[in-house]
Amino acid sequence: MELRDFFQECPKVALGFSGGVDSAVAARLLMERGYEVYPLWLDVGTGAGRSDAQAVAERLGLPFTARDISGALEERVCRPFAAAYLSGRTPLPCAVCNPTVKFPALLTYADEVGARWVATGHYARCE
Repeated sequence: MELRDFFQECPKVALGFSGGVDSAVAARLLMERGYEVYPLWLDVGTGAGRSDAQAVAERLGLPFTARDISGALEERVCRPFAAAYLSGRTPLPCAVCNPTVKFPALLTYADEVGARWVATGHYARCE
């Protein structure tokens, strides 16, 4: 099987989606390449940005899904961060959050929608 056929076999992609420029461009590029894009917006407990992300998804004609990850974030990232900081260490919360909270949420969502692929708009560049 050629690589192109492998990618086209399951054209669904779960996309970590903030509604900002990077994730919106990632969605658009995936759509232009024929993928079915399923954006997932993660609520860290403030709800900030949800309406913007939903509006961008609607403008792109994509279904909008939101998940509350605030409990896992507090347990696995915020509390350990505070404890490390108070004990004089220099914690790096993103190094904990991405593999223990954000990416597991995105992978679970991918399974729910039948997507073989996951994507984010992180580190997008203009060329």
